[in-house]
Amino acid sequence: MQFNTFVNHRLSLGRKKKTVNLALSVVRRILNLAARSWRHPESDLTWLETPPLITLLPVDDSRRAYTLEWEEQERLLKGMLSYLSQMALYKVNTGCREQEVCNLKWAWEWKTNLPELDGRIFIIPSSFRKKVRDRIMDDKIVVLNDIAKSVVDARRGIHKDYVFTYRGRKVQRMNNNGWRSAWRKAGLPINKDFLRGVHNLRHTFGTRLRLLGVSNETRRDLMGHTVGNMTSHYSVAGIMELLEAVQMLCKSRKSPALSIVKIRSGLQTA
Repeated sequence: MQFNTFVNHRLSLGRKKKTVNLALSVVRRILNLAARSWRHPESDLTWLETPPLITLLPVDDSRRAYTLEWEEQERLLKGMLSYLSQMALYKVNTGCREQEVCNLKWAWEWKTNLPELDGRIFIIPSSFRKKVRDRIMDDKIVVLNDIAKSVVDARRGIHKDYVFTYRGRKVQRMNNNGWRSAWRKAGLPINKDFLRGVHNLRHTFGTRLRLLGVSNETRRDLMGHTVGNMTSHYSVAGIMELLEAVQMLCKSRKSPALSIVKIRSGLQTA
């Protein structure tokens, strides 16, 4: 099948250009290896003389993340079962990715004798992050504000390995039927311009910190974009700075800037 035919077919099925690009990237990678690295065992020649040129599509149709206002967050959480509501509340106060929440282990909790940090730090190991993201990653520090800590404390003693479970088992994903039902019942946007999944919680976390004046470097560390080995990279003072930033989320309930953005968006809700 010619590449243009493949692309047009996938787009006709409603696939986003980013999704099509992911498939094209795999094919391009294989062809490049066949032309540059992989060799015939007898002739020692590469399987291709030159790789064909594959141009990725310009990504101009992606859905935008949706920033939740406080009232919208409350409506969303009320429409969920308790376990999912706890996970969502933890996620929107830590900025963790979905699988970082689903797989959160008690073994990752950082034990310390400092009262101000006791029960407030998790270290997500690089081995887990690399497995999920399929690239080299560093350890990630997760700092819990009062809200996130209360969620974790409420989960203590329920399961010996995992923080978040349902009916005795680890939750595989948050973006399930319960999430989608709660999203719609909360009157949140359902048009094709906005994401409707749990990534919106991480986006909301980052946006709220930015509106509160938290520096880009601190936001980057909290969201785990680029960090070093946490047990040696951060001093106690550095961790306290991160804690101070996320604690601001507990004190700020409204931001006029969020409403201004949404008035201009023309949202379609359920």
